[in-house]
Amino acid sequence: MNKITSVIRATLSGASIGTAGLLLAACAADVVKDPGAAKARADLTELQSDPRLANLAPLAIHDADTAVQAAEQPQTDPAVETHLVYMADHSVRIARAQAQTKFAEDQRKMLSEQNGKIQLDARTREADNAKAQTEAQKQKNDELQAQLAAMQAKKTDRGMVLTLGDVLFSTGRADLKAGSVANLDRLVAFLGQSPERTVRIEGHTDNRGGQSLNQALSQKRADSVAMYLTGRGVASNRVTAIGEGYDSPVADNTTDAGRQANRRVEVVIQDPPR
Repeated sequence: MNKITSVIRATLSGASIGTAGLLLAACAADVVKDPGAAKARADLTELQSDPRLANLAPLAIHDADTAVQAAEQPQTDPAVETHLVYMADHSVRIARAQAQTKFAEDQRKMLSEQNGKIQLDARTREADNAKAQTEAQKQKNDELQAQLAAMQAKKTDRGMVLTLGDVLFSTGRADLKAGSVANLDRLVAFLGQSPERTVRIEGHTDNRGGQSLNQALSQKRADSVAMYLTGRGVASNRVTAIGEGYDSPVADNTTDAGRQANRRVEVVIQDPPR
């Protein structure tokens, strides 16, 4: 009798355990685990690991992490799980978009600052260059004015006029005297520093002798001065030689002093074109 009772109890006990197992299995079958939660976690981890973006939207990333944690919790209602996964994915996307927007804004700001610095540096260089050029031009002008003063050139409405007396030539001759060309050498140096200027060389005589003779002599003397300049490197297209004869006196031809003043070569240093 006791043996039969033990068998029945064992049978009932086994039946209870089996029934409990079936109940647990049924409950487990009701739990929903959407794989979208794992993808949302992976996307969030990628965002958090990106050195460019990870620190640019901290609040949005925190909210996304909270949403992903909620989606990772097992749910018995598939609709709830789907909604949580959707919210998690949406939150991660928002966090990434905010971080990328902030990154783009920072890049634009940095580029703007760099461009501003580049432009400022360029303007500073331009100002420095302009100042240096102005100073260099002023120094050059001062040097040229000193050279003109040394040549005793005079300012006229035709330009600076350098008057070379008859000491350049022997009486009735058109070849330059040796040792009489100091001012011509100064003129060569001046023209070398002022390549934009041209010169007009005018030969003049007194009124002794015939007109044709004086015209020819004045032209030859102007030509001699022009040849001296071009022989020292002044371009020929910058030099014009004109014989004026005795038609443009500066003094009275009735006196020796007047005639000597009229026997001259004038070099008109013309102003550069504007």
